[in-house]
Amino acid sequence: MKIFQKKFINLVLIFLLFFGTSCQNSTPKNLQILEQNFATDGKFLFFNGKSNYKKGKYRQIPNSDFSSFEILNYRYSKDKNNVYFRAHNGDWEIYRKKILGELHGMIWPYFHLKIVDADPQSFQIFPEKNFYAKDKNFVFKNDKILKDADPENFQFLKKSHYQKDKNFVFFRGKKIKNADAATFKILKNIDFAKDKNFVFKNGEILKDADPENFYK
Repeated sequence: MKIFQKKFINLVLIFLLFFGTSCQNSTPKNLQILEQNFATDGKFLFFNGKSNYKKGKYRQIPNSDFSSFEILNYRYSKDKNNVYFRAHNGDWEIYRKKILGELHGMIWPYFHLKIVDADPQSFQIFPEKNFYAKDKNFVFKNDKILKDADPENFQFLKKSHYQKDKNFVFFRGKKIKNADAATFKILKNIDFAKDKNFVFKNGEILKDADPENFYK
């Protein structure tokens, strides 16, 4: 019964997503086409989520400002009012955000998602990983805030999937429980790491491994 209910809810979301957006305004005339599916009328920004931007309709991004608009990379862009993230439609959570009215732009194959809590003035991308970013308050992976991560001293460890700040250690953006940030270090095989208490493999504690004598 629960499986049926879940499938039914998903079908309703798809229906609302695809057919609800068809009622939006059509593409205005005399738009200047920009990079990465953006366009402008000289004042506001518009976005077209089609792979072939010539075929899709451009829709205005609410509260956008062209005069301060800047494309940061393939995923991120910003203006003086907002930070934006270009997301693919394969994420059900993004569908739900669309239904809740937090999502802008076309429905296939890209979405244009406003990162609600991001500060445009201090927002910047980490050069080590271009799908991580930070502002004065938060660290972000894609459009999501990394809970408890400190933007002032968040860092990437070698070329691994580990990160840390002064208090916590993360693997692929997920906080590792019981890891000691002060003594945490990556080993020669970058899938492995250790601190004063534990050895870790891919973010998980390796049972019965002695960190003092472990040199993977």
